[in-house]
Amino acid sequence: MRRLAKLLSTAAILAFLTTFGGCTDGSAEPDVDSINTKPSDESIEQSQGLSDKESRYLQDAEHLGGFVFGDVVLPAVRDAIAKSDRAQLARFLAPSFNGGIYDVQQFGNADLQFASINTWTDADGVVSCTGEEFVDWLINMRSEFAELQSASIKVMQMSPVEYGEFEKQWNGSIKLRLAGRLENGDLRETVVKMNCSIDGIDDDMQDRDEWLLQASAYRADVATGTGYLMHDVTSSTGVDTSQFRDNWDHVEELPIPFLTGGVYVTDFDKDQLQDLLITDLNGVFFYRGLPGLKFEQVTVDVGLPSVIANSEKAPLGAMFADLDNDGYDDLILGQTVYRNDNGMRFRRLTAADTNIKLSTASYRYSVVDFDLDGKLDIYVVGLRVSAEKAQPWIGDVEGHRNQLWKNLGDWQFEDATDAAGIAGSGGPTFAAVWYDANGDKWPDVMTSIEMGQNDYFLNNGDGTFRKGELPEGYGGFSMGITVSDINNDGLGDPYVANMYSKAGERILGNLNPELYDSEIDNLMRDFVTGNELYQNNGDGTYSRIGQLAGVNDVGWAYGATFMDLDGDGLEDMYAPVGFQSVDPNKPDG
Repeated sequence: MRRLAKLLSTAAILAFLTTFGGCTDGSAEPDVDSINTKPSDESIEQSQGLSDKESRYLQDAEHLGGFVFGDVVLPAVRDAIAKSDRAQLARFLAPSFNGGIYDVQQFGNADLQFASINTWTDADGVVSCTGEEFVDWLINMRSEFAELQSASIKVMQMSPVEYGEFEKQWNGSIKLRLAGRLENGDLRETVVKMNCSIDGIDDDMQDRDEWLLQASAYRADVATGTGYLMHDVTSSTGVDTSQFRDNWDHVEELPIPFLTGGVYVTDFDKDQLQDLLITDLNGVFFYRGLPGLKFEQVTVDVGLPSVIANSEKAPLGAMFADLDNDGYDDLILGQTVYRNDNGMRFRRLTAADTNIKLSTASYRYSVVDFDLDGKLDIYVVGLRVSAEKAQPWIGDVEGHRNQLWKNLGDWQFEDATDAAGIAGSGGPTFAAVWYDANGDKWPDVMTSIEMGQNDYFLNNGDGTFRKGELPEGYGGFSMGITVSDINNDGLGDPYVANMYSKAGERILGNLNPELYDSEIDNLMRDFVTGNELYQNNGDGTYSRIGQLAGVNDVGWAYGATFMDLDGDGLEDMYAPVGFQSVDPNKPDG
C-alpha cells in the first residue's frame, strides 16, 4: 500500500534528493552557489540535501529532457516513422547530421521453438551514414511491417553537455519500438536503442527543425514468431476476476490503491487437477479445478474465510505446504494456519494447537527443511511493525524480526530464530527464497528487503546460519526474489525484483556526481536500475549480470518466476509489471 508514496516520479525523487541525508535540527540551507562542490563528511551529515538551486536545475532538466523532448517532440518522430513520412523525418535532421546504423548481416540469430530472436550490438560494427541514409534506414525498418500495431520512442536518458546550458547541445539515449505483423502474418517486434545528440532543448522545440545532430544505434533486438506464446483464457475458465479492479477505468480521480496478494497453486484434494487461491485487499477466493480447464469458486465450502471488504488486514500472503507429511497440502493464510483434512476441508488451527505465533506484520512465507530432518519448517518475513513508525533513512532498521519455526512433528513448532541467528537485519522484507548457494547440500536463504541491503544467510549445517556476502551494499527497492540455475552449472542464480523508474534514471543522470561521496552516489543510482540477476560464481561470490542479460528494466515486478517456456532445457523468465497506473497509455515502469 505505501509503495505508492515511493514512486520515483519527478516530484518524488526530487523530494528524496532534496532531503537526502537531512536532519531535522533546523540547520541552515547550504549555500546555493556551492552546489558543484563536493561536501565534507561533516557537511553531508548535517546537510538538508540538495540546495534550491540544484533542485531547480534537476526540475528544469527533467521538464525539458523528459517532458518537452520525450512527451512533446518525440511523438512527432514516432508518427513520421509510422506513416513512412520521409520528408517529415528529414526535417528533424541537422545539415551536419551524422548517423550510425547496423548491418543486418551482422545479427546474431537464436532460433527458438516459438520465435526467432536476432540481436545486434555496436560491438558487431556500426555503419556510418548520412542523414538521407538514416531516414532510409528508419523507413525500411517500418516497411518490414504489413500491419504496424504499436510504435513508440522513449527517452532513456538526456543531459546537457555543459552543466546548466539547456539551449546548447544535449547528449543521451532513446529507445525505438515497432511491433505488428509481417506480410505472411507472422508477429514481429523490433527494438532499437540509440545514442543521440540534440541541438538544444527549449519549450518551443516542437516548432523547430534540424535539431538532431547525431544518432547511432548501439543495440537492436528483432523477434519474429508465428503467434503468441500464450493466450488469455481467463473468461472461459470460470475464474471471476471482477474483484480485481481495472485501474485504467478510474481516470477521473486517483483510484484507491488496490493490491493483489498473489495467486497460489495446489492440488487440494489430490484429484490431479490444479486448484487456485487468490488473495487481494477484498479477501480470499479459492477455486477448485474441474476437468476441461474449468474452475468453480468454493471458498466457504472448503472452510476458508469469506470475502473481507476493503480491510487493510485482509490476508494477502499465503503458502501451501504439507506440514504434517500426510500427503495433503496445508495452508498458511495471513496469520492463520489451516490443516488440510484429507482434501475435504481446511480446518483452522490456533496458536495453542501449533505454538506458531504470527504477528500482523507477517507478510510472506517460505518452507524449507533447513535441518534436513524430513519435516518442513516455516520461515516468515514481514513488513513494518507499526504503520505509524516512519523510516528516517534508507537502511535504517525498524526492528522487524523474521521468524524461523522448526517443525517438531505432530503439528508442534518451536521458534528457532534466535538459535539459528536468522532474524534478519530488521528491514521490511517482502520475500525469501531457499536454495543451496554454495554446493554443500544445506539450504541457504536470501531475502528481498524494501529499504536496505538484502539479507543473505549460509547454512552451517548445525542448526545455525552465518551471513553471506552480496556483490554490493544495496540492491534497490527489492520486492520479490526467485532463483534458478540459468546456465545449468548446478548452482542457484537469484533474480531479485527491484524498482525500475524511467524518470528516476533521467533525473539521476543529471545529478552532479561530485555532490556526494561515490558510495552514496552509487547507492542512489542503484535505486532505479531495476531488477538484478546474480550469477553464482560457485565460490561464495556472485556477479551482477542483470543489465548484461537484458532483464533489468522491468517495473515493480513483485512476482517474477523462472520456467522453461519452450522446452529447450533452459530456464526462461517471466517478470510482470506490478504497479498501479491511472493512464492506460502510460503505465509506470
